[in-house]
Amino acid sequence: PNASDDELIAAMAAWSGTSPETLGDPAIYSTFLPCLRGDLAVFASCRRSLTERGKLNVPILAFAGTRDESATFDECRAWSRWTDARFEAHLVEGDHFFPATAGHQILATVQRFVSTASLR
Repeated sequence: PNASDDELIAAMAAWSGTSPETLGDPAIYSTFLPCLRGDLAVFASCRRSLTERGKLNVPILAFAGTRDESATFDECRAWSRWTDARFEAHLVEGDHFFPATAGHQILATVQRFVSTASLR
């Protein structure tokens, strides 16, 4: 969250999900950088040690992209330690921005996960 605009733009370029035209236009990227900073602040706030009190008793459904080098499937599966309830991890074709290209698959998986929640 404390990164400069240039550092955030460089990170987004490395993630390969944003066009060079967008990343090169301050009028455009200035609209999404505050959102990215907010996401990074939430991410940083979740960095804490696991304690029994820190576990949630809610189901967690996690996704990772097959070509995402910044958030691997192993990291996705590690979210299982945060719940005492049901956990599923799914690998989806794509890079860091796989939700933009695999939305139908993700929504179908979420729908199945929610609809079968009462069965477990």
